Amino acid sequence: MQPPKVEGPLPSPLGLVAASPAAVLRRDKSAWLDLFTTEATIEDPVGAGVYRGRKRHAAFWDVFIAPQREITFVPKREFVGADRVIRYVHIETRTVIADAPLVVPALVEYTVDDHRIRTLRAFWRSRDAVDWFLDHRVSGAWNLLRQGQRMVSDLGLGDAVRFGAALRPVFAPARARSFILQLVGAPRPVWLARMARATLTWCDREGTRVGPAIEAWDDIRGLGPGLDPEIVIATGDWVAAVVVGERGATAWLVRVHAGEAVEVIVTPEGR
Repeated sequence: MQPPKVEGPLPSPLGLVAASPAAVLRRDKSAWLDLFTTEATIEDPVGAGVYRGRKRHAAFWDVFIAPQREITFVPKREFVGADRVIRYVHIETRTVIADAPLVVPALVEYTVDDHRIRTLRAFWRSRDAVDWFLDHRVSGAWNLLRQGQRMVSDLGLGDAVRFGAALRPVFAPARARSFILQLVGAPRPVWLARMARATLTWCDREGTRVGPAIEAWDDIRGLGPGLDPEIVIATGDWVAAVVVGERGATAWLVRVHAGEAVEVIVTPEGR
């Protein structure tokens, strides 16, 4: 059963998705759950488990959000399409083991449907978070052990194993950056060859266009010369990046198979 329909004017896509970290910061589980359609999927991080349905959403909250003292999103850039928002943020998590927060750079992608969030995918390096806990020695290792126990008991062994698999993304950090540089900086003949197998989704305020990536050359080059990645994150079989050019910035989400781009999602910066 869907949550009750929200009356009044539709919020902007950015306003809707910004309500999610706001509810997390307030520790308002009920308000957070009500932001999602009942069949929404949550992947956080991408490459780990996929949580679909209200019961699984609640379990996700109990395992990953509730144990933390405070979780704050610090926005760096916002990429807004008609029904898709990608936020480049730093996620600051205050835990019971240290006064200083764990700070994780992330790209968080949302798709929206009227007043609700339909999908949430968070691209961040889970290895960095694990290493931060291990740096805190006994208390950090104990916290990781307790987290693993919560995952197994509340989410199931399968999702605990899948979270572990997310620690081994498709590319190491240096290789992921090189991959994005080769992708966005390629001359036209190389672009056409490299993207021959890929489908590209271009999302802006006017709508969403899906087609062969080779047809998107003009859109990409419209950002101007000197395209350069500001942040690159590999998780699962995806590479997420913010690419900056002389005439604007874009968020890129690239699914990789056998070393090649097979799916590309590009959203320009803007409110």
